[in-house]
Amino acid sequence: MGADRLTAGVTLRVFRCRANDPKSYCAVWYLVWHTWAMVTDSMIVVYPEGSVDLLQDPVEARKALETIDIRVTNRPITLLQHKVYNVWIAFAQSTANAAETRIFEFPLNEVMEVAGFDSHNTEYFINAARQLLDLRVEYNSLARQLAPPEPKPEGKGRRAARAPMKWAAAQLISFIEIDSSINRMRVEFPEVIRQEILRPDQYRSIDLHVQAQFTSRAGLALYEYVLRYAGEGASPWLPWETYSMLLSGSSEPHKSMRELSKMLKRAIEQVNAHHASHQIHVEFTKRGKAFHRMRVVIKLRHQGQLPFQSAESLPRPLTDTLHRLGLKDREIEVIAASHPLPYIEAQVAYVQRRFSDSTRERVKVPGAYLRSALQGNYAGHVAATQTPRIAEQPMAPIPVAKGQGAIASLPTMPAPPDVTRSGGADAIRAWYSAQDETHRAALARAFYESMAPQIRKMIERSGMESKGAVSAFHGWLKQNGHYTE
Repeated sequence: MGADRLTAGVTLRVFRCRANDPKSYCAVWYLVWHTWAMVTDSMIVVYPEGSVDLLQDPVEARKALETIDIRVTNRPITLLQHKVYNVWIAFAQSTANAAETRIFEFPLNEVMEVAGFDSHNTEYFINAARQLLDLRVEYNSLARQLAPPEPKPEGKGRRAARAPMKWAAAQLISFIEIDSSINRMRVEFPEVIRQEILRPDQYRSIDLHVQAQFTSRAGLALYEYVLRYAGEGASPWLPWETYSMLLSGSSEPHKSMRELSKMLKRAIEQVNAHHASHQIHVEFTKRGKAFHRMRVVIKLRHQGQLPFQSAESLPRPLTDTLHRLGLKDREIEVIAASHPLPYIEAQVAYVQRRFSDSTRERVKVPGAYLRSALQGNYAGHVAATQTPRIAEQPMAPIPVAKGQGAIASLPTMPAPPDVTRSGGADAIRAWYSAQDETHRAALARAFYESMAPQIRKMIERSGMESKGAVSAFHGWLKQNGHYTE
């Protein structure tokens, strides 16, 4: 486990835990060594094997759009495998001389830690990583779904000629080697997608700390699609069976809408809980009585919850910059009324940096790019506080019209029995009742406007006296920072 070394008259004891050493055993030896080092006033730094080759600690995976949009074609992919793949991308992008490296070497224990694997069952982790070699995927799969159908050629004779088809699949990785005795993991990416992984032109940054908080593969996949389509405000309309496969990581869709809804509900809750700047809901279309198509609607959290802000309130240098980027006065007014000043400044600074970056694909239309950045939060801006500024400038009471009259009962709503037993509902109800009438109306309207159509219909049908509506409102108050315990 350790080795004595004599250096410049000082004996050093270097400890390296083997994969099969109990952590408690290693921890005791490390504590003894660390105490001795402090007494002898020694300065010793020990790096995990392979980590010295990294330019920086990987904290995010810059994931190309093509690699976000993948569909597994032969077997399901698990949550752990999805996380490990993202960690590999982050480690590869942080490796010195990545462009010249064919097979990347990573410290096994570091990959396990960053992937959020806190179990002692190293064998299970290795098997999960090894099985990634067997996965075949279709990259950029939505492009094929959204492509217009090619016209069928006219056939000769009795049988018409079949329309040409184009389809391709590849592996997530083309080589893997794991040796736990020396704490080493070696991985090679397929050449067909290698450049998109190492130096993607169009990508979204996956925060590995945020990734670690997801407990379902559908939730993590949905989070990546939200990052992917935030600039458009919604994902494309597609058959619900397509989204079923994309989110579950399976090669076959759910058998029924009921099965999909269970997975989808949990995934939406996780995305709304962990996404710092956006919130989502899902919409469906029906063909007769059957559900047909589906999309994910993506909104910035601060939109619809801000006091009105005029273009004149923006600093003059910022307004001049927006003009130079190609925006007109009317569009600047809309931006000023839709986003807080720090958010606008962060997105403009990001676009300026991106426009000046000669190492990446040139931004051809800065104004259009800024519009996408504002909608998609390309700068990754997170407000200093998540509490909306409703209380700073009271809003008008909610008009009792068009099915919204049920919301007027919010100030006197009872707490549902199961929430009351948790010990928090009484405190929330007391806090809400203590707010002035205007503030209560503003909170109620903001809650109603942020809810999915299904919840709105439930409120209009059953009122805020219903157990589900009260539970949703309590959760919304806590999630958005209005009420803190």
